[in-house]
Amino acid sequence: MKRWKICVPTDLSDRSLSVLPVAGRLGSVFLVHAIPTGDPIDGTDVEFRRLRAAHDDLVDLVSEEEDVYVKVVAGRPDRRISTWNVDHGIDAVVVSSHGRTGLARLVWGSVAEGFVRDGRLPTLVVKSADAGAGLEHSPDVMLAVDAQDPESPRLVRHAVEWVKRLGGTLTLVYTMPGYAPPHPSLEERLNSLVAGVPGDMRSGIEIVRGGVQTALAKVAPKHDLLVIGNHSRGGWQRLMQGSETMGLLRSAPAVLVLPISANDT
Repeated sequence: MKRWKICVPTDLSDRSLSVLPVAGRLGSVFLVHAIPTGDPIDGTDVEFRRLRAAHDDLVDLVSEEEDVYVKVVAGRPDRRISTWNVDHGIDAVVVSSHGRTGLARLVWGSVAEGFVRDGRLPTLVVKSADAGAGLEHSPDVMLAVDAQDPESPRLVRHAVEWVKRLGGTLTLVYTMPGYAPPHPSLEERLNSLVAGVPGDMRSGIEIVRGGVQTALAKVAPKHDLLVIGNHSRGGWQRLMQGSETMGLLRSAPAVLVLPISANDT
């Protein structure tokens, strides 16, 4: 199994670093800190010292960690780190939903949402240190599926890869309006999706009635991780997904957003 390259964005707080154990289970960790600035780093002595000081702080924070690399970049954290990730072949992002306390905590929440909105890489957003601990030992993973969506088999395959690396089990969850009668072929389609999950990690399927976000919020607390697909949507839909994902974190301990496209195999 290929060892992934995992980016862990950090504001140097303990909260943002609490996801390191989970990230380490997935692959080699690249701990990246962004220094907000209005202008690109121009190589002056002042800017060089800022970068060097931040780099040294990161090295001190992870001095006891194995297979962890540090990088400091300049710019708005979500945008600059997202660009760095693509340029350096990063496979996924693992980020805490909050960093420092107070106003900085709210700011980091918007940074975490920014990685979800970017939509180019799988992004795992973890609510707290306790939630991260739940992902370290045979996590119970819930995957939201749409039996009518032709891309659902791809989504299942991607989710299986994550669950395999985390060493957990996978439950498929299908939401449907409370007023809608079951479609005659629904059971067949759902069973086909379940068949894509290896037997040793298969935990079954659950059908929940209600609006998608409301239904998922109702069942999410029973699981360690909620997985949803992002079909490379743009514009207001992408913005909506970022806010919806962060909203689901009020009930889900952690949310993984998987970008799925027709080019995936």
